Amino acid sequence: MDDNDKEKGWKMSETIFSKTEWRKRMRRKYGFDDTKIKLERLKELYEEHTLNLAASIGEYEFNSEIEWQKLAETELQKMANLAKYKYNKDIENNLSINAKFFFITWGIVLLINQIFIFGGCLAPYCIVAALPHTGVISAVIVYLYFQEEKKEKTIQQERSYESQYTSNNDKADPLKEMGDAYEKEIGKAFESKGDFVIYNGLIRGVADGGVDLIVISPDSQSINLVQCKNWHKMKMEHHHISSVYDKLTNYASDINYAAMFGIYFIKYPVAIQEHLHYKKEPDEIANILKAASNYPNTRKTLYIATDQVIDLDIGQHLTIIKPNIFRYKDMKIVIIKI
Repeated sequence: MDDNDKEKGWKMSETIFSKTEWRKRMRRKYGFDDTKIKLERLKELYEEHTLNLAASIGEYEFNSEIEWQKLAETELQKMANLAKYKYNKDIENNLSINAKFFFITWGIVLLINQIFIFGGCLAPYCIVAALPHTGVISAVIVYLYFQEEKKEKTIQQERSYESQYTSNNDKADPLKEMGDAYEKEIGKAFESKGDFVIYNGLIRGVADGGVDLIVISPDSQSINLVQCKNWHKMKMEHHHISSVYDKLTNYASDINYAAMFGIYFIKYPVAIQEHLHYKKEPDEIANILKAASNYPNTRKTLYIATDQVIDLDIGQHLTIIKPNIFRYKDMKIVIIKI
């Protein structure tokens, strides 16, 4: 299987996951609901199995969507079975660990209580009298301990992602650096107008689906899918424009924004904050993403750094809006040098 097949399989598996039908199917067949299987678990399972799914899909030539959907269904069932097993195991393990830790803590608190408050009385009636309040104290201690442990795990995961993200970008070449810089400046311009920007290309790299920026505009209740081209030598011909349009159109039609924004908030909280020029609190970001999942309008925009690279033959396919703004079908093309 070559890289093209793997890429094809990866995109198909992402498309499958993005659709709400996936979650409906799990609930219908296995009785799951959102209170039991959270989005974190779905994403975790997706990461574990998506490469297998991508490889499976990529190994075959399909005559229709129905064929690869049938193959995908097999993988989805495996994921659902694993989800049920993992969920039950997690409950068993957590109950066992929590109970053990609670009783050990209770024993220590009870002993300290008897020594320092009850004057060293270890008689049964003294111990029975101390059980209620020491039990409550122990429960509070255990709760605070696990809350702190959960917070520490989150910090460690974010640090791990941060170091991984940094190392993955150490080998950036000059052309990529130019492209990244252009994306950042275009994104900053949107942010300065009050829009919220997800720097999709910087966060996901080659797996960005052809979308460099996802611009969320609360004022217009719209999501703008943006591609940026900081070309200076290579000629931009009609097929380049058409390719960008197709990628943005496919992305808009396939994506489930509620699922995607949920994954972004869970998996990439550090990266989202890192690239924002105007920082926001996590709760504020969560509210923006939640509201955006219901926005009715999706726009497509291509930003180009200079008109010097545009092939003159493209003109017949464009409608002029302003001297530096054009329209290609329902996609806006903006020529702006940052």
